[in-house]
Amino acid sequence: MGVEAKRPDGSTLTLRARREVVVSAGATQSPALLMRSGVGPSDHLASRGIAVIADRAGVGENLMEHPNVSLKWRINVPSLNAQLATRLRQAQAFYRYLVHGRGAMTSSLGYVMAGIRTLPEMPHPDAFIFFSSFVMDPSKPSMTPGRANIFPLLDEPAAAAATFVNRPYSRGRIRLRSALPEDHPVIEPGLLSDARDVATLTRALKTIEKIFDTPGLSELCLGRMYPSLTSDDEWEAFIRASAGIGWHASGTCRMGGDAEAIVDPRLKVNGVAGLRVADASIFPVVPSTNTNAPSMMVGEKAAAMILEDRLASAGV
Repeated sequence: MGVEAKRPDGSTLTLRARREVVVSAGATQSPALLMRSGVGPSDHLASRGIAVIADRAGVGENLMEHPNVSLKWRINVPSLNAQLATRLRQAQAFYRYLVHGRGAMTSSLGYVMAGIRTLPEMPHPDAFIFFSSFVMDPSKPSMTPGRANIFPLLDEPAAAAATFVNRPYSRGRIRLRSALPEDHPVIEPGLLSDARDVATLTRALKTIEKIFDTPGLSELCLGRMYPSLTSDDEWEAFIRASAGIGWHASGTCRMGGDAEAIVDPRLKVNGVAGLRVADASIFPVVPSTNTNAPSMMVGEKAAAMILEDRLASAGV
């Protein structure tokens, strides 16, 4: 067991592991690395010219994401937009932060977060709401073309509230573009492929509307930045046209005790000796929140189990 790497000059370096290899490349790259190494669906690997070491049909499957949609309002009080929309204002805010430790640069992206039940009979919150005091302007060119759509800030006071589905039903998958490590894998997110996720987002967005219409908040709003949506068909069209991802990809090397699981409860890859996976790809179900803390927990737990196994093998 080992790792083959490519140096900057193009030469190949092979590193051998005396005990085991731990893959921790995330929910998109960990399954891609396994498949390039011959661990994955045999028909897919064969189509890419890769010799099959272990036929594991679930590698790259079960891709989960938090579908994310937001509503935006123009407001009549200052927001981060007013303070950071231009280069000059950003420079002024940066100077204030460096000198005084105050101002817009000390602000969080979100001031209020809440888990909500979009139906009263839900046993737990099925959607998450994230309020922010800034709005980007998609009418201007993206600041990161070809990558994430990060736009300049709208040059007027505005506020937004985004929502995502805590436990989405939709599933996507990861597939290899080729056997070459420099070719990025094909990400098929499958976002909103299950109508139940659209229904949850519709209910959550209607809840956001009600919140912005409450006394104390409605007086600050000058109007929503999208036309009113009345029918569920209009809501669905809006959601499908504007939904994004929460950057919480999970589940593509699913952990479990069943024969189809990719890793067992100790994170060892089934059918391959000396190999573990430790990142968000092992989650059977995406957490109902950000994945950073759960991923750190996976890393700490993996380290503890590796040490336990090492001590047990040494008879300690």
